[in-house]
Amino acid sequence: MSAFKANLCQHTEFTAVLYYRPQVLNRILVQNDPINRVDPWGLCTFEATFTAVGADQLVGRPGALGFVPPNGSLAINPNSFGLPYDTIEERIATQNEIRANVGNIQISAPGLSEYPTNGTTFTIGDVGDRNIRNSPVTRFDIYRLENASGFGRQTVQVTITGLPGNWLCPTR
Repeated sequence: MSAFKANLCQHTEFTAVLYYRPQVLNRILVQNDPINRVDPWGLCTFEATFTAVGADQLVGRPGALGFVPPNGSLAINPNSFGLPYDTIEERIATQNEIRANVGNIQISAPGLSEYPTNGTTFTIGDVGDRNIRNSPVTRFDIYRLENASGFGRQTVQVTITGLPGNWLCPTR
């Protein structure tokens, strides 16, 4: 992992040095730069495509993250966030990473307000199936919508808060 070295203060008796991961440094330096879509507080914005999972799917059964995805939560593609998900070891590590951060991450999609989605702010509910994971664009499935077939595909602006420093903001 590359690091940026910053001398915070120099004095004849000591030098304080901090090492930043590149993404953390980017968050410090961009200061809400819309080109980079990441601000110093972990907020990111981009366009995403939403689809729906029917009301009768994955009911009462845990998903890949080990818990039953709540109604209205989202299935995600870990690769969209820079999290590896190819080998068994990567899947286990990534599932643990996601599970550890589920409570901190909020995914807001105000453009979905005209649809019966039970709100426009979502949490992560699970890792998506191969259709989500192999999508060429960032895509989320909304769990257990009553009228999933009528929802279709909706592409809207998304804002995510609470991303850990080692996760990437999707670019599309």
